[in-house]
Amino acid sequence: MSKITNFKLSHITAELKKPFVTNLRRVDAIEDVCLTLIADDGTVGYGEAPPTVAITGEDIETIERRISELIFPAIRGIELTSGAEIFEALHASVQKNTSAKACVDMAIYDILSKKANKPLYEYLGGKAKTIKTNLTISLNDVDTMLRDSIQAWEDGFGILKIKVGTDERDTIEAIKNIRSALPKAILRVDANQAWDEKTALKIIDTIACYDIELVEQPVKAHEFDALKNITAHSSIPILADESVFSYEDAVRILENRAADYINIKLMKTGGIYEALKIVELAKKHGAKVMMGSMLESVISISAGVHFAFVDDIVQFYDLDGVHLAKPSPIKNSLRFEKDKISLYPSVGLGVEL
Repeated sequence: MSKITNFKLSHITAELKKPFVTNLRRVDAIEDVCLTLIADDGTVGYGEAPPTVAITGEDIETIERRISELIFPAIRGIELTSGAEIFEALHASVQKNTSAKACVDMAIYDILSKKANKPLYEYLGGKAKTIKTNLTISLNDVDTMLRDSIQAWEDGFGILKIKVGTDERDTIEAIKNIRSALPKAILRVDANQAWDEKTALKIIDTIACYDIELVEQPVKAHEFDALKNITAHSSIPILADESVFSYEDAVRILENRAADYINIKLMKTGGIYEALKIVELAKKHGAKVMMGSMLESVISISAGVHFAFVDDIVQFYDLDGVHLAKPSPIKNSLRFEKDKISLYPSVGLGVEL
């Protein structure tokens, strides 16, 4: 038997190669919370949480306080072999605060898979494979977005996620120019809630000729009826992101056909435990899943990669945080070959601090 007995908090910092800009925010550097969770036999697990106020409502102070004051006291002393009990206690400890929960959740899973002497993906029932991540093209002026896209293609990234904003003309022009310059690239368009329903349908109809793989979160997260109507009339598949945090959100979206695909981010679901439930739901509905991420460093990106190996319903990958930042000194088992990601042999998350 083993229990969680202590924890330590620190920070991960990394300068971005260039500013990360979306319709919702601009970020110039990664500064994430890092958790070391300690079991009574000395086994340690690691977790990470990025402060993403614009999406989850959490800043660094909020994440640290929720872990210290609410989450850790709720899980301390619970047997790690108790199955769901420790995760249920984690999620019952505080409402929302999904990044803080995800940070602790992945650290628990790191410990559990280390104790099983397995890589995390194997502990979760998955199989090793090689995946291809997209690379994010930040929202910028049209010419800069074209240059960034061409550079990404030349650097070996065949899948581009193009961040767009409220300007209809610039959105269409940027996508047109990128497609013209890169006829073989896979293009994904992410509006990050920038449009209203009418604008979304007009833009989608206009860009459909440019062979767009999917359009992500065209309208505000709470605009369920608009999202549903766009999905019903769009010739391009619609991916729900900010509209899906919880299992209950995913149920509503999929049962009402309000989106074609679901973007799972551990920082939205509160970690792996809840994300696994959404995967099973997506399988039931035959809805493809994207394994997404915020601006994350190697610890939580490692968790995302392990999770991406769990089931073949996860078919899209947005795990480019490591590529967007300057190299991390944290030891990890991630293996990158341009846009390809695989894992070197390891146990747990494969991370060492």
